[in-house]
Formats: sequence, structure tokens, C-alpha cells
Amino acid sequence: MNRLKHGVDKDFTVTTNKIFHDKRLSLKAKGLWVQLLSLDEGWNFSVGGIAKLSKDGRDAVQSAIDELVGCGWLKWEH
Repeated sequence: MNRLKHGVDKDFTVTTNKIFHDKRLSLKAKGLWVQLLSLDEGWNFSVGGIAKLSKDGRDAVQSAIDELVGCGWLKWEH
């Protein structure tokens, strides 16, 4: 049996497991959700800024945002 071993005991993000069971969402969108929650409240959220946090480009970030908005997980105001 494979087991996941981690040493997370500080500096972590907590979210509901419901998002991980939402089959309407891709793994990309679920990962973006956790990334967004990990950012400070005062962080300036923008597609370009989020794209700089990973190897994914602006189009990938935008499509994940669209999924989260379309499924009611995120409210994104321009």
C-alpha cells in the first residue's frame, strides 16, 4: 500500500474537502483554489500575478479561474 508521508506542522493552508470531491472541477482548478487560499489577504489578485507563482501561463490560470467561478467556488471581479 502506498502512503503519503509529510512533515506539515506549520505554515499550512486549510480548506474544505468538498472542493476536492466536486467532479465538475479539474485538478488544475482545485490546485489553484488552494494556491489562492495560501496567499495573504492583502495580496493583489490578478491573472498575471497568479501566473508568476507557477510554470502555468496566463491562459491556464484564466481557465482555472473560469472553472471556479462557473461552479460557484470563486467570485472574480474585474
